[in-house]
Amino acid sequence: MRLRDLPYCLATSLAVLFSAAAAWSQDRPNIIVILADDLGYSDLGCYGGEIDTPHIDALAAGGAKLTQVYNSARCCPSRASLMTGLYPTQAGIGDFTTRKPNPSRGPGYLGRLREDCVTMAEALRPSGYGCYYVGKWHLHNETGPIRRGFDEFYGYTFDHSHDQYDADYYQRLPQGRVKEIDPAADKFYATDVFNEYAVEFIKQGQQADKPWFLFLGHSSPHFPVQAPPERAEKYDDTYRRGWDVLRSERFARMQTLGLVNGEHWKLSPREIVPVDRDDIANGFSGQQNPAWDSLDEDRQRDLARRMSVFAAMVEGVDDGVGKIVDHLKQTDDFENTLIVFLSDNGACYEWGPFGFDGRSRRGETILRTGDDLRNIGGRGTHQAYGSGWANLGNTPLRMYKHFTYEGGISTPFIAHWPAGIGRRDDWVREPAHMIDVLPTLLDAARADYPKRRDEHPVQPLEGKSLLPALRGETMAARTLGFDHQAAHALRQGDWKAVYSKRMPQTLRWELYNLAEDRCEQNDLAAEHPQRLVAMVDEWERWATRVGVTWAPYATDPKAALPAAEAPSTGVDGPPSAATEGPADQPNIVLVFIDDMGWGDFSCFGNQDAGTPHIDRLAREGIRFEQFYVNSPICSPSRTAISTGQYPQRWRITSYLNNRKDNQRRGMAQWLDPKAPMLARSLQQAGYATGHFGKWHMGGQRDVNDAPPITDYGFDESLTNFEGMGPKLLPLTLKPGQTEPDKIWQRAEILGEAYRWMLRSEITTGFVDAALPFIDKAAASGKPFYINLWPDDVHSPFWPPVDTWGDGSKRRLYLSVLEAMDQQLGRLFERIQGDPKLRDNTLILVCSDNGPELGAGTAGPYRGYKTHLYEGGIRSPLVVWGPGIVKRHNHIDGQSVLSAIDLTPTLLKLTHTPPPEGVTFDGEPLVDTLLGDGGSREAPIFFRRPPDRNAFYGDEDLPDLAVRSGKWKLLCEYDGSEAELYDLSIDDAEANNVAEQNPDVTAQLIKSVIDWHRSMPPDNGPELE
Repeated sequence: MRLRDLPYCLATSLAVLFSAAAAWSQDRPNIIVILADDLGYSDLGCYGGEIDTPHIDALAAGGAKLTQVYNSARCCPSRASLMTGLYPTQAGIGDFTTRKPNPSRGPGYLGRLREDCVTMAEALRPSGYGCYYVGKWHLHNETGPIRRGFDEFYGYTFDHSHDQYDADYYQRLPQGRVKEIDPAADKFYATDVFNEYAVEFIKQGQQADKPWFLFLGHSSPHFPVQAPPERAEKYDDTYRRGWDVLRSERFARMQTLGLVNGEHWKLSPREIVPVDRDDIANGFSGQQNPAWDSLDEDRQRDLARRMSVFAAMVEGVDDGVGKIVDHLKQTDDFENTLIVFLSDNGACYEWGPFGFDGRSRRGETILRTGDDLRNIGGRGTHQAYGSGWANLGNTPLRMYKHFTYEGGISTPFIAHWPAGIGRRDDWVREPAHMIDVLPTLLDAARADYPKRRDEHPVQPLEGKSLLPALRGETMAARTLGFDHQAAHALRQGDWKAVYSKRMPQTLRWELYNLAEDRCEQNDLAAEHPQRLVAMVDEWERWATRVGVTWAPYATDPKAALPAAEAPSTGVDGPPSAATEGPADQPNIVLVFIDDMGWGDFSCFGNQDAGTPHIDRLAREGIRFEQFYVNSPICSPSRTAISTGQYPQRWRITSYLNNRKDNQRRGMAQWLDPKAPMLARSLQQAGYATGHFGKWHMGGQRDVNDAPPITDYGFDESLTNFEGMGPKLLPLTLKPGQTEPDKIWQRAEILGEAYRWMLRSEITTGFVDAALPFIDKAAASGKPFYINLWPDDVHSPFWPPVDTWGDGSKRRLYLSVLEAMDQQLGRLFERIQGDPKLRDNTLILVCSDNGPELGAGTAGPYRGYKTHLYEGGIRSPLVVWGPGIVKRHNHIDGQSVLSAIDLTPTLLKLTHTPPPEGVTFDGEPLVDTLLGDGGSREAPIFFRRPPDRNAFYGDEDLPDLAVRSGKWKLLCEYDGSEAELYDLSIDDAEANNVAEQNPDVTAQLIKSVIDWHRSMPPDNGPELE
């Protein structure tokens, strides 16, 4: 471009840009989502309540109002679902926000938003929307609103609640913004300021001349219940009449409004107070809330004032809606603005009928009388209104926030958009969920859901657009899952299964037909035991899929079934009678990943990348946290896992290289085909056997006379540049490059057919070969054994070009890791989607050694690849097989086992005799592998690679190591420089206790040296 043309082109571009922005603002709706906090199902006037909410009622009258919209039972999990269109665990906030997540619970419980989900703003902003947020965020400050797509913010980002009068606490973001609205401290009231900021941000959005999106997340009426006293006084007389009378009146109004439309709605009895410490529950733990008339007058007046303040907070929210609507009408934006109003959960009972004062769960409730009543809800106070009023708030439904009964998870829901929905005079009764809101907004905005966020693939939406239902169409029947801190539920059509908590009776799964019993008064579990068991199984499948972890049930729902009716398989936490043993010859898939660290799967704590397909295996299976490979480098690890013997027996003690270097290090040129290969034993037992992926046990560099992979017991093979037989060779491509380059071209001299393909897609090539192999085995009636051994995460790292990010080593590694997971997902989904394969296939996933420095992570462990410290030799192990393993979504942090144990274990599992005359170093640990726990009896011995005395900056690495019980010892070849660690309390190997434990040290030195001397030597001592 010539320089003199630049002003003209710039002007033309700006004109097009502003023209497009104007078209957007005229065509696409503006969007407002208003979320109330702890508002009960029937608190609004338009849902039967006695609180004055004329502006919200007007939206309901002019739009659509729904009767069966669900939330996620509590504030931040609900916000996570609403904001992302996913279930809470999929968004990373399964329970609550936290700064100290438990890594063993997986990515569903990070306590902050995950990197593989997108917020409403991140979904709408690429389509041209300005995005604004006001109020309570509660999705963790580290994943705050500006970082997650919003342009402007006013409110607070971490806590679940805060003093409404504390002006200095609330912040304006991005950093450096001056507060446009900043009342004096003695005039500050957060609900009012939130309302003013909502209008302010709408004005900013209108000035930008493009469509805008506002999320108004009120903290009202969440405790502390606070409002200026003059606002509360109007309600005092109303609430002195008490919750019993008002519940009946609400129910009658709901009937008049048409919300309650038949006998399937019944006013539930006064609700119980959940079981708790007696002082916290005000002396009513496990009992019904008291009758209002049983309370003395002072208590009634105290409680009435608390509820009056709550009502004033709700009215404050409504006043803000009025201000927003007035402004929209004045600026001609009302007709084409979609407004959605809902609540984050049912009314909040915390924690007893009299409420609490001060910090929650301290057990303090102050009875106020006389003039002191007017101070309730004033400056310097912190009060809650209690379970009796929460029971009123959820009229006529059961229970409260925290629970998965209807009262805990049902929300009022109003959608108003004159230009897009119109007015509905009826009630929309289609079941829906908060996860449906984001898809609805995208549908209205005609915006695409992002496929990636930064370098992370984004999980697909769980929700469905509600626009068809809002316009009068019938939605297809669906299944909805619920879980919050041990309370579970599944809605399937009209049926609902519920498992509760904090109840005075023994907990068990309950069953309700909501079409006949919306208020859950008639438990049908005894009448329909098979339906209940089927729904519990379905809940467990849902929970496993979305990453929920749960404890064993107090009562097994299957126990009520006659033996003949019991299902043949089940998904459960504790051992299942349905999985006493696998079929004689289960299929086996061994995924052995190259150079991946213990902490690299997101189910093992990786918060920087997502591995959803492997995570699903973990959720449906078992995660072993103390699994060892038998060398900190690739070729010997592969030898050990293939033979059940220490790799030193076969003189493969470091990576196989060219002939000269192998000889220099005192190593064999390839694995002797006489080795007791697992594949050969299974092949002789009738298995179809295939190896697809990296081999590296012979046939590399100039070693072109090694035996082909099929000589080791495999019917078919496809490998990379380090093996004999058909192979895939890597092309490389980086951003900006149009023609790919080749690496490892010398592998062409190894003969056989080869094909060049992008390194970022080679795992896809291996999967493409494995899938027809599975089909062929199934067609021939044979079980199959498959090695799927990707080398993606071994350097050099070549991810897809659109995921290079900043090009750093760590970023490239993470992108390759995520791409590998996606490519393996096709194999896993093929097996998971076929019932015959699913119930009779065992998948094992682990790594051959620790990570390369600067790439992967060993989690909390010391060391890297080539090190005998835990980070070099401890690997994640995931075992999946719904019809085979006995535990699901189970973490085994105690059992100690190693790669050499897998061959004898799998031979025993498949009833395959071992090769004649062979003694394995590994032990058969079938019960351990299937979930019963238990460690190998013998110690595990290690010898470092002979050429790795110094590596990654360590100049004198230990030569030998042994793990025996809780002890781990490392030393030199002669036993000197001993390091002893008690891994039961120091698995980071930070505190050498050799001097404090001389007897243990001496014993372990002797045992590891004896083992070392019993093995064929290499040239490690000479190369030091």
